[in-house]
Formats: sequence, C-alpha cells, structure tokens
Amino acid sequence: MEFYRTEVDSCGNIKKTNKAFDFSIKKICELIYCKRFDLFVKLLKNKKPVIVYTMALFLLPISEIKTFKWLLKLFILKGYSVNSQTLWAEYKSGRLKFPKLINGKVIYVFKEEYLEQFTQEEKKQILSSV
Repeated sequence: MEFYRTEVDSCGNIKKTNKAFDFSIKKICELIYCKRFDLFVKLLKNKKPVIVYTMALFLLPISEIKTFKWLLKLFILKGYSVNSQTLWAEYKSGRLKFPKLINGKVIYVFKEEYLEQFTQEEKKQILSSV
C-alpha cells in the first residue's frame, strides 16, 4: 500500500503538494478504520520526515507527551518550520482538529470525536507498539 506520494515538483507546486498530503491522510485514516495499528510503527520509523510528522499528528490525542517529544525532536533535528509551541498551544486549547474517515470521506473533527474510533484496548495496543 502506498502511503505517501512525493509528487511535488522542484518549484513547490502547491496543488500537487496538497493533493499528495490529502492522499496520505486518507490512507492513514483507512489504516485506522481497518484497525491496522501494526503499520503505525513502520510509518513512524520512515526516513521521510513528512511521514513521521503526519503519523505523530494522528497519535497526538492518544499519547500527548510521547508524541509531542517526537514532534519537538523532529522540529529541532529536521528544521521544520512549524512552531512546536504554536502546535502545542492550538492542541491544548482544543482548536486543533484531526482527520477521521466517515462514510469513505476524510472529515476533520475535534479530539473527542476523533478518539471515539478507538477502544481503550486499541489505545493501549498503539501505545505499546510505538
């Protein structure tokens, strides 16, 4: 299964970038829907920082501290332009939304609705594998 498309040309075509990002988000949402949590670890160990970053955002509501440490490390080591303090502030304020597959479409929902798709056992399984 292809998880991330690198279709961005050397000029940084925004439409291609957004299309590739949307494709990746939908594939990860499908993994969650199909309960393929075993692939989370594989994606978190990917060599492409954008994949690690995207996966970390999916895991943020499940394990805030662990995930935030990953994001902070990624921002520092890879020089990502997203400000980790801003991300953390948006998350803690409850304004950050998360992608969820609903009727085959990716819909962005608040943390509480996002977490409804996971049982307590699934959250433990995810945390133990990452």
